[in-house]
Amino acid sequence: MFNVLTVALRQGLEAFLIISVALSYLRRADLPRHRSAMLLGISISVLLSIGAASLFQQTSNQALWKGLFTITATVLVGVLTFRIYRGTLDVTKAYLETCTIIEVLGFTALMIIPKGIVMIIVFKALIFQVQSVPLLIAASFGTLCAASLAWLLTRYEQLLNPSLFFQITIIFLITFVTQHCVYGIHELTEANVLPYSSWLHMVTEPYGPDGLYGQYVSYLLVVLPMAWVAGASAKTMWSVDVPPQA
Repeated sequence: MFNVLTVALRQGLEAFLIISVALSYLRRADLPRHRSAMLLGISISVLLSIGAASLFQQTSNQALWKGLFTITATVLVGVLTFRIYRGTLDVTKAYLETCTIIEVLGFTALMIIPKGIVMIIVFKALIFQVQSVPLLIAASFGTLCAASLAWLLTRYEQLLNPSLFFQITIIFLITFVTQHCVYGIHELTEANVLPYSSWLHMVTEPYGPDGLYGQYVSYLLVVLPMAWVAGASAKTMWSVDVPPQA
């Protein structure tokens, strides 16, 4: 039961948090049209995930598709991270304003659908094959917890000053990119499409989605930004102004 809960929680965190961060940043950048497009994209992506899950289960090389989706998402978020890190909010806003609604919808779909496929497959198995009410409740609770954390971030991020919000956004995005880069390489080596696939698969196995360490990486998406906020708050609270020397 605990394993099902953690799988649902991890998949939910990876899907919901990146969208939550993006929505918060769009609000800070005062881009309501793009924010509305992303909200629309969420609804469309959830519906598309249902059909995509059925198609995915019929594919013969699932690892290849998972790897391609993951690497594509990594590149897109990596570019966004670089833009945010190198520029001010106004500079990043100017860049985002050049993005079309179709591009926003595509980004949203790419972030949600791969994780949505996994979550739908899990829920279908629990409902129609395992038929276990306790396990279904555990999976639902894990998904609800992930969605609640994402909602709390979107709801209360305005309480953070711009500098602190920028810092935790960069921390989150770097963690996300690193995690998905390893995941993508791991899946592509499983599909045996990269040079030295056997060796790379062995090296990345502990850090893969279900690896010894990889299964805990998703929690860093929450823990690292929260730890940074806690450290910054403690520093502000305990800082003492030292009077200048005469």
